[in-house]
Amino acid sequence: MVEVALKNNRGVSTMLNEHSKQKASRQKRRNKDKELRVKKKNNKRGSRRRNKKMISKTLKKRRHIRVDNNPDNPTTRLIADDVVVVLLSRLPVKLLLRFKCVCKRWKLIIEDPHFIHSHLTHSETRPGLFVLLPKSTSWEGGCARDYESFISADLHFSGRAANVHTIWKTKLSYRQILGPITGLVCFVDSCAVQIHNVSTMESTPWIKSKVRMNLEKDGCIVNILEEPTCYFGFDPTTKKHKAIFVWCRGKFRNFPVCEVLTVGNNTWRIIDEALPYSILGNITQYANGSIYWLIQRPWVMAFDIGSEKFRVIRAPKFTVENELGFQRFSEVDGCLAIVCQDEQIVNMWILHDHNKENGSSTSSSSEKDWTQLTITLPSNNREDWWFVYFYSVAGTDQIILETYRDPGPFGFRRNAKLAKFYFYDLKQKTFKKFEVDGISFFSEYSRTECVSTFVESLLPVQKKL
Repeated sequence: MVEVALKNNRGVSTMLNEHSKQKASRQKRRNKDKELRVKKKNNKRGSRRRNKKMISKTLKKRRHIRVDNNPDNPTTRLIADDVVVVLLSRLPVKLLLRFKCVCKRWKLIIEDPHFIHSHLTHSETRPGLFVLLPKSTSWEGGCARDYESFISADLHFSGRAANVHTIWKTKLSYRQILGPITGLVCFVDSCAVQIHNVSTMESTPWIKSKVRMNLEKDGCIVNILEEPTCYFGFDPTTKKHKAIFVWCRGKFRNFPVCEVLTVGNNTWRIIDEALPYSILGNITQYANGSIYWLIQRPWVMAFDIGSEKFRVIRAPKFTVENELGFQRFSEVDGCLAIVCQDEQIVNMWILHDHNKENGSSTSSSSEKDWTQLTITLPSNNREDWWFVYFYSVAGTDQIILETYRDPGPFGFRRNAKLAKFYFYDLKQKTFKKFEVDGISFFSEYSRTECVSTFVESLLPVQKKL
């Protein structure tokens, strides 16, 4: 019995030992699990803290960004406006007129004088071609038109076609058109002018001459033989256009009168400056802030748009001795050019007007102030070069030639459809023919009154209140 009891006690003790071991191992596992849970919690807390720190940093950055992007902050507005000005100044006028409706800030930028001048500088790097198609009657061929058509086309110096992109129509009645000069044209009719910006479609009312109004007050009648001659120019310094009336016919022959209109002011001013010589014919040219006239050999008269002073310049000796004499004036790279054409040879004498800023009534120009440029026209198809118009493309080495064939018995008609257009490279002395696409509605009997190079501008013609 005792042995049996001892055996039972031993079995119980082993069971207890095993149970205690199991209990201890379970406790260890619990402790380990607890430690792992604590570690995980600590890791989560650390990551949350780190995340909170990162979030707080980003929020601070965002606060800084919000402060910097605040439109009321003058620094931010200055940076934003600078970017907008750079981008907008490279766009065509048609888009800018639309973008004025985007917001009030953009409207103020586009109408700012500094932006307008910056845009003009960029526009001069992409000149176009300007064509005026006047009114026509049924006997001229095609359909009769009771309106004027102003057409502008992009120029591509690679020789590609100049694509027409703007056609503006008007029924305005006038006697003469001057320009375009930096985007503006001047219409002249019976002692009055009207200024138009071809790109913005802005125009002035008819502005009557002050001399004419004074004569009407005195009861005097001004007939057509006494009406003034009008000229149009631009001052690159002040960025102002001016129209000039010169009264030197009829009762004004012995005491010529000159009056000036600054575009924007819309009032004529009689200036005290007297004409050194009377003007002969209608050989005149605007170039780089001055209007030039042929007066008599060997002199050329100039009127500076900025200072409103007349000057007299001695012409080169070649043009005086040449039997053909002065044929016409033109402009080459912003300078006056005297053009003499003898069949296939075109001689240009280009004036480098160094004495322009003197403002004196006489100019001591010499042969050194004139540079000779000779252009030899292609020998093939000589009849295509019977008459040539020259147009300089500012800021480039290119000259546009508008050529016409020998008219034969039907007489000369200036028509952009009958004309042939060429680029002439002054450096490489090469010709490149190009066409004008989009003027197919011209008939061969319709005439072209004006062909010229053209630069878009936002320059206003009315004074801003």
